[in-house]
Amino acid sequence: MDDSPLLHFEGDGKVRDMLRQLDWEASALGAPPTWPAPLKTAVDMMLNSAFPMFVAWGPDLGFLYNDAYAVILGEKHPAALGGRFQHIWAEIWSDIEPIIVRALANKSTYFEDLPLTVVRRGYPEPCFFTFSYSPLHDDAGRVGGMYCTVMETTSRVLAEQKLRAADQRKDDFLAMLAHELRNPLAPIASAAELLSRTRLDEKVVRQSSAIIGRQVKHMTGLVDDLLDVSRVTHGLVVLSKAPVAVRTIVDEAVEQVSQLLQTRRQPLVVRLPPDDTIVLGDKRRMVQILVNLLQNSAKYSADERRIDLHAEVDGEELVIAVRDEGIGMSAELMPHVFDLFTQAESSSARSLGGLGLGLSLVKQLVELHDGKVSCSSPGLGKGSSFVVRLPLAPSPALARPHHAGTPPTAHAPLKVMIVDDNADAAQMLAMLLSADGHDVIVEYGSVSALARARLERPAVCLLDIGLPEMDGNELARHLLSQPETAGAKLIAITGYGQHEDRLRTAQAGFHHHLVKPIAIKQLAGILSELAGSPTVV
Repeated sequence: MDDSPLLHFEGDGKVRDMLRQLDWEASALGAPPTWPAPLKTAVDMMLNSAFPMFVAWGPDLGFLYNDAYAVILGEKHPAALGGRFQHIWAEIWSDIEPIIVRALANKSTYFEDLPLTVVRRGYPEPCFFTFSYSPLHDDAGRVGGMYCTVMETTSRVLAEQKLRAADQRKDDFLAMLAHELRNPLAPIASAAELLSRTRLDEKVVRQSSAIIGRQVKHMTGLVDDLLDVSRVTHGLVVLSKAPVAVRTIVDEAVEQVSQLLQTRRQPLVVRLPPDDTIVLGDKRRMVQILVNLLQNSAKYSADERRIDLHAEVDGEELVIAVRDEGIGMSAELMPHVFDLFTQAESSSARSLGGLGLGLSLVKQLVELHDGKVSCSSPGLGKGSSFVVRLPLAPSPALARPHHAGTPPTAHAPLKVMIVDDNADAAQMLAMLLSADGHDVIVEYGSVSALARARLERPAVCLLDIGLPEMDGNELARHLLSQPETAGAKLIAITGYGQHEDRLRTAQAGFHHHLVKPIAIKQLAGILSELAGSPTVV
């Protein structure tokens, strides 16, 4: 009798403990003393390996494995010890039998990330495995079985698939962004070319100006969406919460999308709860939530299709539902509709374009308000529903907004200095402010601006931040330190609009931070306040 240590399966490990107690006579492998030396060696190697391994031996391919492979087996362990290979992995036998036949024909095989659907926890589970099957010989040199080293790679493969999908969405998004930015640039370029020609009548000038204004507004909206997503994703959005009437939120949202709905002849049916229904939140952001949902419904609905906006009180929550008769959603799309860069396939019904950011923003802003948003659709071509649930304000008290009873008056002129190394931008802004009655001076560099300011003593300085000699923040500190301009009001006019950019300008002494392309009405309002009179709009 062979009394080598292997026959007693000496050593530590749960599988070794079970092997010492196994009824070998009832197993497909037979008693260990009858095993050929190569099988004993293979089993010894397997039990001492930290890698998942198994051995299958004999006509019925009796199955032995180590502790690491027991993890892969899941609930099949420990009943699989000594069992028949075909019975243990019956659900994938048709997939792996050709590999086994090859190994038993004395040919080694190797597979990387092979997909197999296994049942090891009571349900079918798509998995991936990397393994090599090698023949195992008896004492006479004949193939009597096989041994295998195997690693489950499911987590890595799924992570890589997720990264590839995200990378594809990113590429699709960048292509979409390029398309969406080029679209408004075309009419802007044409309008600019037309304005450069002589002998244009006033009507053509007004039309060209209106086209440029609309397209710039569209481009600004795209950039704002990108910045909003970045701010929300990085936790930089701070809500200014206050009690606000639901009717106010809905009215402002409907006003913002009214032109779009009129253009597409899409009727909007609105049903609201009583006027005293109040929520606690950031009014601007809550309006943005509704605007994005309404624009989404309009975008994915054909002309003349109805949209419903229904708000009601449900216990301690406000429930707002936006329903449309649009293209609907497939079951595959619905779980991902709020994901970043997700957008439904283009269709002939879509005429708005967009970046696929609106619904992602909706979800994040709703959650910032301690609310929830969900979507549903009966299927493609059957419309969609989006439901937002927000907590009601604890108190119904809310002051009505005050509407001024006196008409606005024109502002007093100010001496304004513009500093921007982009000559075109500086000159156009100067022309606009001059047309508004202000006394405007323009400089293109920081050093010359500092000297000019000492002589001219401007009341307001509009400073670009990305200046070459010294940046706008440093220039602001110099202006505030010299007595001639210590009392000047400083307004940052910049392409930098992130939270940290605003912190830097505030620390430098700026009183306002406007992001390019600036809203002229907003600037006019600031200058009007500085001049001490109401804004003309």
